[in-house]
Amino acid sequence: MVDVEAIPYTVTHSSFFMDFKGRDLISETMLTYMDSCFAKYTDKQTSFSSSVNGSYELYRSQCVRDVHTMYAMQQTILSARNISVSRGEVDELITEQYLSDAHVEQYLSTAHVDAFAYLLAEKNKLFPGLYKTFLYISCLYYSYARENYKDISSLYVNHITRDAVQEADYIISTLCHDRHWTLLVGVVKDKYWAFFYSLPKDHHKKILNDVIQKLHGDVGESFDTDIRTWPINFPSGVPTQTNSIDCGIFVCKYMEELVKHEGEGVPEHVLLSLEEALQYLGASDDDLLMTTLISWVRDCFWIC
Repeated sequence: MVDVEAIPYTVTHSSFFMDFKGRDLISETMLTYMDSCFAKYTDKQTSFSSSVNGSYELYRSQCVRDVHTMYAMQQTILSARNISVSRGEVDELITEQYLSDAHVEQYLSTAHVDAFAYLLAEKNKLFPGLYKTFLYISCLYYSYARENYKDISSLYVNHITRDAVQEADYIISTLCHDRHWTLLVGVVKDKYWAFFYSLPKDHHKKILNDVIQKLHGDVGESFDTDIRTWPINFPSGVPTQTNSIDCGIFVCKYMEELVKHEGEGVPEHVLLSLEEALQYLGASDDDLLMTTLISWVRDCFWIC
């Protein structure tokens, strides 16, 4: 057995200047704010070795265990209630390697989809009624479940309780198979599954029965019917990508469109500007740099 404490890692400092794809598309004023912000926050960021005696799964379990410790070692740019943004997280968010689905096998590469789902859930908590009710399952659940790492995979579904399911409209599970992102959605009240994929290829469907079987084994008692008997639908007319790298972004957009209320409009109490929302959360005027940065991230990834 390999001692996870012995897994090597490196500690580096963020650069004062961050060069990233798309700088030429950003206004000079915004770039000035962003560069000033990056230059102020350059404390340590940590990365773990991607190979531990050939055991990639052990490496990922170490990342799961230490991810909060890892982020704690990075310098915090913004902290408001339960929202915290570190410089290391910004580095990961806007660098090409982080967003590339070609690197999705790396643990942190799943975070851009997980973070988007978390954002939708948090916005719904802050503004009740903004979205339909959903329970989210990270793609890491199936990654561990299929390898029988039950002690880890169970952490990703411990919120799927009977009470939670009764209140939910959807069970939303992201999947990453053969380096391609897809979305499996359980429509709770109508008792069927819907599968969304931006590159329609039949081989991505092959894992669905196994995914559902794993879910049944872990959380089947939370449902009043056998989820293995729910039919799987493949909605027609779903937008598809025109290249080989945008599947993660498409899955994010599928999730957002799915949970929107059709034809009901947005409740008046959620029509806040970003600055008003930050003020509501207790942010100060000193957060102008991060406000600008968040606006840019929002526009790039269709967050709002």
